[in-house]
Amino acid sequence: MITPNIHVSKELVSLQRRALYSEYRSMTGPPMDDASSGPPGRRLYRSGPWLVVHGSGPDSEDAAIRVHEQCIARGIDIMLRPIDEIRQVRLDRFTGLVVVLPAQLADPSTALRPFARLIVDYRARRPEGLESIVNGSCEWFDAGVVQVVGRRAIMHHSGMRTTLDRACARHYTDDSGLLDMFQPYTRRLVIPQQLDEQLAGEARDENIERLWRDVQAWGVTDIRDVPKLRKCIDDFRDHYESKRFSQLHRPINDISRNRLDIILDGPDGEFTGDRKTWMENGARVCRDVEKELKKIVPELTRPGGRKNTKNAQKLLRRLYRNLRIIDSYMHGSNK
Repeated sequence: MITPNIHVSKELVSLQRRALYSEYRSMTGPPMDDASSGPPGRRLYRSGPWLVVHGSGPDSEDAAIRVHEQCIARGIDIMLRPIDEIRQVRLDRFTGLVVVLPAQLADPSTALRPFARLIVDYRARRPEGLESIVNGSCEWFDAGVVQVVGRRAIMHHSGMRTTLDRACARHYTDDSGLLDMFQPYTRRLVIPQQLDEQLAGEARDENIERLWRDVQAWGVTDIRDVPKLRKCIDDFRDHYESKRFSQLHRPINDISRNRLDIILDGPDGEFTGDRKTWMENGARVCRDVEKELKKIVPELTRPGGRKNTKNAQKLLRRLYRNLRIIDSYMHGSNK
């Protein structure tokens, strides 16, 4: 008797949210692929409301103001609050949460704790994120898109590390380039459904079975794990975007890609420094990625076993390519 009540409760909540945001539907812009008549991704982020929470200090406040200005320009209704004024805020009311971390901290662990708790509390109320909106498994008004803004060192402090897994996007303020809160709606989480020409030809019924057998050779038995594995690899690219990985962050000076990016996307045949060291660093990246993938599929093992190190990078790239094609095919089949 408990299960039906849970289902009814979820349905009622969804109906209440649909009613609450009905006024925003009339403000919804054009589809994301109609760039001539409106901003891309609008059909996904709709019109809010978003909660923007910032830390103390001019840098954090300035970044929050920039977020506020972007939201206003896109027709997003927002509430802007400092971290110490959110106790009375109803978190489940907001379809988006933007957390702007402080730039300078005397005691990071203590100062970051309320931000980490806020993200955890919000995600508990809205467990579905941007990916669920994109793949159609969740209505936009039932999801909660979490974005975190801040300096790389602050964001990856131990006080925030596990919390970041609940975020849909990260924006590093110490990177060059303008802060764009709407880029995640038009990048990897959305674009994967649009294959490049080289891969499009393989996304046909007669090829998917062959590619799936190739993925199964890694120990993957449930095709529903494909989107999770693909997303895991894409998300792990950020791991090497820290300059503390001196040999992995930007191994080729004139190419703005980390070592994992190069393994997955190329360029092929290029390396810098000692070839032996180059290959060893690549093998290290492969081991790190496989370790993350095992959190999704514990039985996952490189074809040929762990001793098959000679082709580790080629095999990982092939796995990623197959996951991309199958994932995009699955999205297309569900439309």
